[in-house]
Amino acid sequence: CTTCHTGKDTPSGHDDEDIGRHVARVACQSCHIPTYAKVATEIHRDWTTHHDGSPADGVSGPGHPLTLTEENLIPEYMFWNRLSDNALLDDDASVTYDSVTGTYPTSRPVGSIEDGMLYPFKYKTATQPITFDSNRLIALDTFEYLKVSGDVGIAIEKGLKNMGYSPDELYTWVDTDTYQMLNH
Repeated sequence: CTTCHTGKDTPSGHDDEDIGRHVARVACQSCHIPTYAKVATEIHRDWTTHHDGSPADGVSGPGHPLTLTEENLIPEYMFWNRLSDNALLDDDASVTYDSVTGTYPTSRPVGSIEDGMLYPFKYKTATQPITFDSNRLIALDTFEYLKVSGDVGIAIEKGLKNMGYSPDELYTWVDTDTYQMLNH
């Protein structure tokens, strides 16, 4: 922000003293992006169903996953110290399970009022497959899903194989979430 708005990150950078007292811990975006999604944005993705509501069982052919969208949203505000906790393939997702939200995080900002700044984030969820025994999120073979068969079962089998697992690995469905930073 300060590349274009020089000096706004100092206590005297705004006409309002209250703002000046908070510039060290509140990112510019927190005040200047009070809402987002003037055009509807994705807030949830469900790989079990195609965008037209048909089951992703291959009968209706390939397609995109069901996405729920909303517009004119208020951001989630979190402290961020420029580090993030991101789920990687082969991580045990049960270690980071969030019992408050009932989700498995895929990306979360790290920080507190002591070491970070308050930033606005888009909160997004998804319904994704996870291995039953080892709690590993499965990266579906999206080419199979989107372009070939549209069968989520086959896309999971191929995804498991791509990850080095047996395509017969047992899996279940879980909700995941991610926080995406909102910027200018």
